Amino acid sequence: MERIKEIFSKEGRYRLMPFCLSAAVINILAYYIPKLITARGPWHNLAIGFDSLIPLIPITIIIYGGAFLQWVLYYLRLASDDIPVVSRYLTAEIISKAVCAVTFLVFPSCVSRPDIAGTDFFSLITKMMFFVDIPTCVFPSIHCLQSWLCMRYVLERKDFRASYKIFCVIFTLAVFASTVTMKQHAVVDIPAGILLGEICLTVCRHGALTSPLEKRMTGYLKTTGR
Repeated sequence: MERIKEIFSKEGRYRLMPFCLSAAVINILAYYIPKLITARGPWHNLAIGFDSLIPLIPITIIIYGGAFLQWVLYYLRLASDDIPVVSRYLTAEIISKAVCAVTFLVFPSCVSRPDIAGTDFFSLITKMMFFVDIPTCVFPSIHCLQSWLCMRYVLERKDFRASYKIFCVIFTLAVFASTVTMKQHAVVDIPAGILLGEICLTVCRHGALTSPLEKRMTGYLKTTGR
């Protein structure tokens, strides 16, 4: 326990974890608060003809759920990075999630789901997910947005092996696909999430946007003399 406290302290390896956790909380709030406010609809279904051709594939819940592990690993690595890098990615996250929240409120969206006929393990798990997660607030896809940011971070790191980068790209693409094979999103939600994430990352290359968070991080670490 002491070892865990040490690595997550201000002097430890994951010294900026409080800021990463704050971004994770913002992610949750940006999704669930609009979801509650717009619970009674009306909603816009953005499905196109191609969506009806994509079958529900319950086993892909492994990939869809695996995205959460991808996000955890991303935050762990990000928390140990340099302040300018962390401030850029977290500022991009905050801005993009704010845009998502506003979009969910002014343009409530939904996706249609088929009935699940299977009785195998993955079908049962998918039924449980369908029960607890109503398919609203889907455009743009936060799932795809977050995985895109994770992938972009990995690709920008020069100290990561090429094999890991390739795996990350393949897994992220699989996550995108799983959002439609799990009937959590329509096809159009995917590029919307990707585009939003990329725009925010590009915009956040300018110090004017990231400097407030960067100064806060610097002040946070200065209290320990780092």
